[in-house]
Amino acid sequence: MKRKRQPETAADILEGIFKRPDLQKKIREYSCIPCWAELVGDEVAKHSKPEKIIRGRTLVIRVENAAWAQELSMSKDSLVEGIRQADPRSLVEDIHFKVGNPADFRGH
Repeated sequence: MKRKRQPETAADILEGIFKRPDLQKKIREYSCIPCWAELVGDEVAKHSKPEKIIRGRTLVIRVENAAWAQELSMSKDSLVEGIRQADPRSLVEDIHFKVGNPADFRGH
């Protein structure tokens, strides 16, 4: 007689998924996004927000206008260093600032 296999728990399934190397890399790539507001402070966070990671190592930040893009560009190196200090797992090596729609910033 065949033995019935025990059903897997959701926790077991998720554990298997999160151990996949490709997903671990994505988690490391995006690990800096939750710390953005803490890194830059409330005032800057009101006018900027992390959008995505491109090429695995470049963080794209949407900013409210060109003045914010310029201001933050001048601090790019210290921001990258701050990300590395805040989350040593982060793979971010560069930041690209993209001017976005001001409506995207309402409600911050």
